[in-house]
Amino acid sequence: MLSADEKARIQEHIHSQTEEIMHWAQNSKRNGTTEPELINMTVTMAVNKFTVESKMLTTSVYNMLSKRTLAKPFFQASQNQAAFYELNLPKQLRQKFDYTVPQHIDYQEAQKQVYAYVGVGAVAGGVVSICMESWVPVTVAVLLAGIIAAVLYTNSQKRKQNVERLIQEYLDAIEASMMDWVGSIEEYYDKQIAVLERKVLENNG
Repeated sequence: MLSADEKARIQEHIHSQTEEIMHWAQNSKRNGTTEPELINMTVTMAVNKFTVESKMLTTSVYNMLSKRTLAKPFFQASQNQAAFYELNLPKQLRQKFDYTVPQHIDYQEAQKQVYAYVGVGAVAGGVVSICMESWVPVTVAVLLAGIIAAVLYTNSQKRKQNVERLIQEYLDAIEASMMDWVGSIEEYYDKQIAVLERKVLENNG
């Protein structure tokens, strides 16, 4: 598992990216951008930025976790290290996600796809929980667009929010979803390592 300090650094980095988008949105609003345009442009910026960020984040989380794994006495043995590298967890993690950014994203269609990925119960207040056991690669761009659809739906059920507050809710939901996603990568990684350790012990027993 990641340390509390590592998680805090990841969260701080994600927050700095959402703050950057929020500042841009506030400036655009002051410059007369209409509310529908502002929402569309903000989502496009978030999709482009966080699709790239998520790919780098996957690599960073893996590097942090693998460094800790390989420092364990169990993996000091060369044959156990070899078994770890044969597992090829970076490839497994890459295959869980599609980092392609479509030219056009339909929010409502994206929301449907998000529910297909994770199930209705895994979307709450715009925050999406991803199941890493899914055999279908999750398209990150669609996931990010689906979050705004969920936020817009939530807001339609209560008193209408101003556009800045709506965008802030969207960015907050992205932050929470990304951290939940980091947790799911941790969980998946730890599960694979536990299975590997059992297999190695059985083979050597």
